[in-house]
Amino acid sequence: MNLTFREIRKADLAPIKNWRNEQMDILRQNVVLTDADQENWFLGLANDKSQVLFAVLDGDLLGYCGITHFDNFNHRGEVSFVMKTEIARDEASYEKYFLAVLEMLKNYAFAELKLHKLFTETYEFRKFHISILEKFGFKLDGRYKEHIFHEGKFIDSLIHSLINGQS
Repeated sequence: MNLTFREIRKADLAPIKNWRNEQMDILRQNVVLTDADQENWFLGLANDKSQVLFAVLDGDLLGYCGITHFDNFNHRGEVSFVMKTEIARDEASYEKYFLAVLEMLKNYAFAELKLHKLFTETYEFRKFHISILEKFGFKLDGRYKEHIFHEGKFIDSLIHSLINGQS
C-alpha cells in the first residue's frame, strides 16, 4: 500500500458522486446527488474554510477524506471519509485503508492544523466502522438517542473523539 493524499480534482467528481450515492445508507445524505450538485460542491471547496478535503490514492483514486466542520476557535474538526464502494463493503480492505487514512489525518490535523480534537459521528448500526475507530484510539463521548430515521426505525448516532496527545 502506497497511500497518498492530493487535492480533489474535477475528474474526481463523478466517482465521488457515485460512491456517495451508493452508500447513502451510512452517510448523512438523504438525496441522490446530481452532477450539478457535485459541480457546486467542488466550486465551493476553494472558498470553504470550514473543511479541508483530499482525494485518497493508492495509485488510483480510492476515495476522499478530510476534516470538516473545522472550528479554528475551539481547535477541533470532524473526520470525513468515503471510500470506493467495493472497498467500503470489504471489511479487510476497509480496515486497512481506514486505519491508514486515520493516521494521515491525525498527523495533518494535529501537526499542521494545530487542532486539539478530532471527532466523528457514526450510526450505531455501523459496528465494524466503530470498532476501527476505537482500535485507532477514538473514545466514545456520547450518543444522540434516536437521532436518525433508518430503515423504518430511529437509530442512535454515536460521537467519538481523539484528543491530541492522548492515546
